[in-house]
Amino acid sequence: MPGQRSTLDGKTHLQGIEPATASLLHSVYDQPDAASVNAQFARVPDALEEKLPQVAAHLDAARPDILAFTAFPKAIWRQIWSNNPRSGSTARSAAAPASSGSSPAATP
Repeated sequence: MPGQRSTLDGKTHLQGIEPATASLLHSVYDQPDAASVNAQFARVPDALEEKLPQVAAHLDAARPDILAFTAFPKAIWRQIWSNNPRSGSTARSAAAPASSGSSPAATP
């Protein structure tokens, strides 16, 4: 399409079909185990190939990164998917005293 960008940046490629594409991608994460996740993800680029070939190619190339969570136990998948990781705020609060110039070793 004229004016369409060649990279997947936000919703540029998903306008007009975003709900269907989102549902398709969410179906990957709704699987009971790693083998099912991989099998479902394999269907995604095929389903998008006709209408969004660049998105399909991008997803196919990013497959190892997107599915990296499956190498971990299923019990922590939701924690991996979280966009509000607790470790970030914990790391910041732990670093705060050090940035004030005081150190535990320097206290009498």
